[in-house]
Amino acid sequence: MIQWKCISCGATIKGPDHLEGKEVKCPKCKERIQLKAGGETEKSPASEEKKPDQTEQAKESDKETAPEKAKPEEKETGGEENEEKKEKRNEEPTEKKEDLGPLPGPAPEEEKADEDLPSAKDLLSEVKDKPGPHPAPAPAPAEPEAKKPPVEEKKISASPRPMVVERGLPINLIVGLIGLIAIAVTVYVIYQKNQVSKEQERTRAVVKDKRDDLDKIGDTVKKGEKLAESAEFDKAQETVKDVKSAIKRLISDVELELGAAVTDFAKEQRSRLIEDAEAVDEKVDNLLSRIEEARAETKEMTAFVAEREKELAEVDATIKKGKKEMTDTDYVSAQRTLRKAKSDAGDVIDEIEFEEVDITRPELKKQLADCKAKAKARQEVIEALLKSENIINGSRGLVEYKGKWMTPEQKAEATQPKKTPAAGTPAAAKAPSTFKPDDMEWLIDDFSGPLRWSRQTWGDPAELEIVEINADKMLLVRYQRGGEGKVAVGRGVKLDISSRGMLVVDVENRTNQPVPLCLAVVTDQFYESQGRSLRPGMNKGISFSLSDAIYKCAADGWLNYNHRIGSPNSLGQILFMIYPPGTVKEGTMIFDNIRMVAK
Repeated sequence: MIQWKCISCGATIKGPDHLEGKEVKCPKCKERIQLKAGGETEKSPASEEKKPDQTEQAKESDKETAPEKAKPEEKETGGEENEEKKEKRNEEPTEKKEDLGPLPGPAPEEEKADEDLPSAKDLLSEVKDKPGPHPAPAPAPAEPEAKKPPVEEKKISASPRPMVVERGLPINLIVGLIGLIAIAVTVYVIYQKNQVSKEQERTRAVVKDKRDDLDKIGDTVKKGEKLAESAEFDKAQETVKDVKSAIKRLISDVELELGAAVTDFAKEQRSRLIEDAEAVDEKVDNLLSRIEEARAETKEMTAFVAEREKELAEVDATIKKGKKEMTDTDYVSAQRTLRKAKSDAGDVIDEIEFEEVDITRPELKKQLADCKAKAKARQEVIEALLKSENIINGSRGLVEYKGKWMTPEQKAEATQPKKTPAAGTPAAAKAPSTFKPDDMEWLIDDFSGPLRWSRQTWGDPAELEIVEINADKMLLVRYQRGGEGKVAVGRGVKLDISSRGMLVVDVENRTNQPVPLCLAVVTDQFYESQGRSLRPGMNKGISFSLSDAIYKCAADGWLNYNHRIGSPNSLGQILFMIYPPGTVKEGTMIFDNIRMVAK
């Protein structure tokens, strides 16, 4: 839609774009005007030529569209009357509307067309008035068409309309401004693209440089980790000591060179670089922490192994002691000494195996494995000694004489010359070997004869003697509490106790506290029974079972009292073991009437 201003009456004419450059009649003054570009008009030359000689058809049209105009004969005056009309309209100020500027919004399209565009009759009249050939009328149809109802044409009032002055910028100025803005925006966009491209190139260069630096730092950290795995902690720490400061410098450089970046690409690259650098820094912290932990672990392991080496040295000393006792033919003591050495070596192995559970570093595992191998080697040496013929036979109380093992009594008998008893000499007492299995009770010792009991050297000190109390001979034992914590007294015998169910003894405890007493026998190995508590004073009939599982032995490391006496047909020694309480430094115990009762 375009607006034009009539050059004759000043009225505003609105119409579609295709009317530009055509000639139309002004709806108000009926002057023929030519519509120019930019909203301007000029009088039509054809209108000037035909105005004084209007045809009757034009006059008819004028009469229909403007009934209030002057009569036809009055119009012959031509331009003079038009001038009078113009003056008359200018002299009517009351009819002019106040110019309120441009309306707030355009009128609907239908009203605009009705008010501003010329009617169909005017356009027809305009075409007829134009000089030149006109198209011939179309031939009449063969058959008459149905009559259509006449179209009522909307007449345009010829009354004068107030002149409204339109405000605003010319269209060509607006178009020019829009073009300038578009050019400016385009230039700005191109400039921004160039700036972004330059910043991305600079960002890539910085990122590549810093990535190279970060890769070098990562290689240094890997080298430090390998040194730490090889237990070269000093070299590892020296390798990575400057890495943390290098990472700080790298992060500072990234912030300095990319801190002012505005593009998302630069911001993302900066964030990634800083995150990766911080990750490497954290890795270095973990490495340094592991180095310190490894140092502490190594120090602790070194102390642990040194302690086990010290214990193995004590085992060696115990083995040496057992060998000396074997040389002194004290095989029972040697057996106990060697068993203790074996147990101590086993304790070292147990401690090492317990420590191995939490050790992962190979070099520490190797230290423990070497120490464990030393302990096992000592166990093998001890086991060989314990299985030797000297220990097995000597621990039973047997002695070697001329390549044979026998009881001390047998040896004494074999070494003494035989004597013929004088006439009237009473018969000798029956030897224990003459006990019959069917007898209800065997009297092992009533101490009426010579002293056959002795202190075992592997126990605490003690003195033994036969005393007579109320015309009855008994065995008196005076003991002192020492480092072993027990006193052992015993005698050698050679008996088959398969038929015996119990050993019974009368014991007097001459202390003011209860004292535990145990029975020990030597058959195929050393067996020790559960203890019986002896109250102060006389304790008659203290019994120990010879057939129940109440004994401990070396088979399970002297841990449980759940063993029966093995090989009861080859008893070689009987012992009593006294365990003085901690508050008893010395004491006296009297034994009498030792006997074995049938099952």
